[in-house]
Amino acid sequence: MTHFSDFALHEQLQANLEKLNMKEMTPVQAAVIPEALKGQDVVAAAKTGSGKTLSFLLPLIQNNLEHLQRKQTGKFPHSPRALILTPTRELAEQIFKVAKDLTRDTKMFTTVLTGGVPIMKHKRLLKGKFHLVIATPGRLLDLMNQGDISLHEVSSFVLDEADRMLDMGFRYDIQKIASFTFQPRQTLLLSATLDGKIKDMIDTLTNEPTTIKLTSNQEEHSQIKQGVYKIVGTEQKKFMLERFAKNDSIYQAVVFTNNKHLTERLCAHLKGLGEKAEFLHGDMRQNARKAVVKRMERGETRFLVATDVAARGLDIKAMTHVIHYDLPQVEEDYIHRCGRVGRNGAEGTAFALVGRNQNGALKDLERFLGRSIDVLTNPEGLPEEAAGPSSERRGRGGRKPSGNGAGRGGSSFKGRNGSGSGSSASKGRGKPAGSAKGRKKQAIKEKKFSEPRQSFGSSKNKGKAKSNSNAKQRKGSNSSNAHAY
Repeated sequence: MTHFSDFALHEQLQANLEKLNMKEMTPVQAAVIPEALKGQDVVAAAKTGSGKTLSFLLPLIQNNLEHLQRKQTGKFPHSPRALILTPTRELAEQIFKVAKDLTRDTKMFTTVLTGGVPIMKHKRLLKGKFHLVIATPGRLLDLMNQGDISLHEVSSFVLDEADRMLDMGFRYDIQKIASFTFQPRQTLLLSATLDGKIKDMIDTLTNEPTTIKLTSNQEEHSQIKQGVYKIVGTEQKKFMLERFAKNDSIYQAVVFTNNKHLTERLCAHLKGLGEKAEFLHGDMRQNARKAVVKRMERGETRFLVATDVAARGLDIKAMTHVIHYDLPQVEEDYIHRCGRVGRNGAEGTAFALVGRNQNGALKDLERFLGRSIDVLTNPEGLPEEAAGPSSERRGRGGRKPSGNGAGRGGSSFKGRNGSGSGSSASKGRGKPAGSAKGRKKQAIKEKKFSEPRQSFGSSKNKGKAKSNSNAKQRKGSNSSNAHAY
């Protein structure tokens, strides 16, 4: 089967596919959909942008349409029958958008639950009618713990980008969520990569799954031109970013960094060059993140500077370039970053800026990919990096020793009369200890610490206190009367 019309789908679902001009299936869709329609558990690995979203959404919707008229009772009158977990808000929003198009006029209601949105909004939302929930693990658990949603009727459970959720530390959250779903259930687990770390999750959550592997790390994104610029440091990276901004072949690009503060600084730098730029990172509220993505989709933004929150779920058809300003901290994220271009077989370009301290990370990445990445020739005019810290020995506080080689406590100090103090006793604010003022300060200091401290109200001071005037006592004398309380 190669066409959606080959399946006996719900009439309205088939009509919605035709409205979306979806006729032919991609390889991953042709492999996953028939097995999923049978109710079989499926574990699938396919590259980013290959159509995985539709491969699990279509059978999930088809299998649940017949249950819409089922009478539900109890505290949760509209408990969902299908649940999709994703690692990021952007991916959840992308799936939600496709699900709305597929379920149009089917009376199957879909909702999305992610962080970055006031939880009271979700509490109100869950009082309405819904059948399919798309969520990130953290927000879903919050709502479950507060009694706002039950999963006791979830019979279809989907884990999208499961490897990324493991990288983000959601292993136990996923297992907890799965334990509240209906048993037995159908589980679909999809990812861009299937390696050793995900096998435990497969064994725990699935039951005799059909495994479909359509790609390997070595085969990822063969239609994307990839290259590396080996540079020295920050100034050269900024120079390269400016060169990219002048490159007319770049229609839209996403610049990936590993630091949320750097995204804002680089965005400001690009704006200073006259470019239309936006930044995107995990600390932004959900409404702000959605607005940034929408402006990118409308073509109002040329450069998006983002952390790896944009590595999955960002589907911009006009995106032509990916720029790795920093190499990713997890090798798999390189594949997902590159997947922002070359969607559905289109061509794209990905450049990586590799500093001299990242050569080891580059070797690890190439080992993971099973191939080397082409090293590109640096452009002319690349600025020389500023010299590093001098190897000359410095004194305390980073100050250089004086010309005569005197170190700490040496005799390099010159007084007003030009003479050296000659010893480390030269202290104070630029005054040699041998001056008259210096001797007076030293005498006061010695007297202060040589005299025994008198306690308040001691018998030695009682007689003097009685002879003092009231004014002196008000000024705080050491008399017993002044401190009687």
